Amino acid sequence: MKNVWRRLTGNEIQGYYFHYGSILEPEFRFVATLTIKNIPERLRKSLKESAAEHRRSINGEAISCLEKALASGRVDPQEFLAETRALRQRLPRIFLTDRDLRAARREGRP
Repeated sequence: MKNVWRRLTGNEIQGYYFHYGSILEPEFRFVATLTIKNIPERLRKSLKESAAEHRRSINGEAISCLEKALASGRVDPQEFLAETRALRQRLPRIFLTDRDLRAARREGRP
């Protein structure tokens, strides 16, 4: 890697300094490159629009989408039900009938 040097303080690496002034923290590891081929045009356009909305590059948007899709993981049904039941116990009990809901909708309309 040309124009890169390590700055040492004692025996500890403080960072990698690049020719253009950027600094790479020592904990950061160089990451792999992924090439995706044969992307359908509709998907590419959608990714480009989403990137523009979020003010990211297409690459940054693709990474963000992958992180969201893969980090979400599977939900354990029993754990989900336990959390839902605990939430219900904390909330006040409000019972609404169809008549109550219809009246509320009519009330807000001219």
